[in-house]
Amino acid sequence: MAPPPKTRKRRPLGAFALVAGILSTLVAPAVAGFAAFRVGRGAGAQIVAQGGQNLDLRVLTPVRDLVLVVEIAFWSGTALGIAALVVGIVATARDRG
Repeated sequence: MAPPPKTRKRRPLGAFALVAGILSTLVAPAVAGFAAFRVGRGAGAQIVAQGGQNLDLRVLTPVRDLVLVVEIAFWSGTALGIAALVVGIVATARDRG
């Protein structure tokens, strides 16, 4: 009688770590860079007009939604990067990917 065929082990931890790592290194900085460029286009003239000294943050008021997008993108990229690192270590230690 033949032995039953080997079932292939699923390795979701390694795949999750890879996807999270790609998102944190490529997607989050791209979103943040695009939004930061738009912030510079929207408030750059006023910042330059002030001479760069004693910057009044009220110049960012017209682009405050984009400033929030930049901050969220950087923080989510950081969190995803740390999660990818931890899950990658756990997947390697448990031989799950």
